Amino acid sequence: MKEPKKIFKSPPSSKGLMKLTKDQLIKVLDDSKIFNHFTREEKLLLCKLSNQLVFNKKGEYVLHEGEKGTSLFILLKGEVVITKNINKSITLATLGPGEIFGEISVFLHRKRNSNSIAKKDTVSLEINMPLLQKMGEVMEKKFYRLAVETLAIKLDRTNDALVEVNNALLKAKGFSIADLHGNL
Repeated sequence: MKEPKKIFKSPPSSKGLMKLTKDQLIKVLDDSKIFNHFTREEKLLLCKLSNQLVFNKKGEYVLHEGEKGTSLFILLKGEVVITKNINKSITLATLGPGEIFGEISVFLHRKRNSNSIAKKDTVSLEINMPLLQKMGEVMEKKFYRLAVETLAIKLDRTNDALVEVNNALLKAKGFSIADLHGNL
């Protein structure tokens, strides 16, 4: 007797209307580079976490700056824009599938320092620390590795952006960021 396909529906807290079967979710995980070093069994374990899937329609906020942050998110499908409210909203980054967001408030135990807005319809896997610990040591280490890789990539992007800002300041005003900070 063939097992009926389980449909993963968006949780009640989500406004999204997307549905995924177990096979579709496995395909999303297989297609995401971030899960390349996960075994088939580990991906099946992630499928059991289907209630941790967050679906957002284009334009919806996934995270709000200033909210308490207890979970990090792995973007599985779509794009998310990260913005910061400084007098007006500025765009810090656009993230695609396989990228992690929301991790800073989780690791530093503080409120969200930016907004995350769906640029396209999105599917994200929400992971909180107690859930991560329940998955076992191997999975916990893999997620920490993902977080470290993500933070390194974000730091590299920030360094590149800082160089661009520095060069623009030097060209427009004749001084650099180092001048502002006493030649650090």
